[in-house]
Amino acid sequence: SSENVAGRFATSMFTVTPTIAFTAVFFVRRELLRRIRKLVRSADRRSQQLIFRSLTAQLLLPLSSAVAIAFWIADLVGVVHSQAAQRLVLTCCTMFSIGSPLVNLYYLPPYRRFAET
Repeated sequence: SSENVAGRFATSMFTVTPTIAFTAVFFVRRELLRRIRKLVRSADRRSQQLIFRSLTAQLLLPLSSAVAIAFWIADLVGVVHSQAAQRLVLTCCTMFSIGSPLVNLYYLPPYRRFAET
């Protein structure tokens, strides 16, 4: 039936796309770290390392979407049927938008100083 095809397609898109994206991001991250290590001035290196740490922490934010997808798939296939699980999907998805500015405030001193004043 068409419902099975749509569910399979959605499930495969939610599993294949992040896998490819995370793999690409890790390669880019490794190249960025290699270039940061080549910087001569220590002030430049320090600021770039702070940005690198912020980006690394933000890299983990989509994992909240992975949790949301797991709950959605569990509800879709009938493993769990509860309103709490359905609401948890939306809550987990909003963690990305909440977490991104918080990561910047924590890791990047200019933003941290602005928030303290």
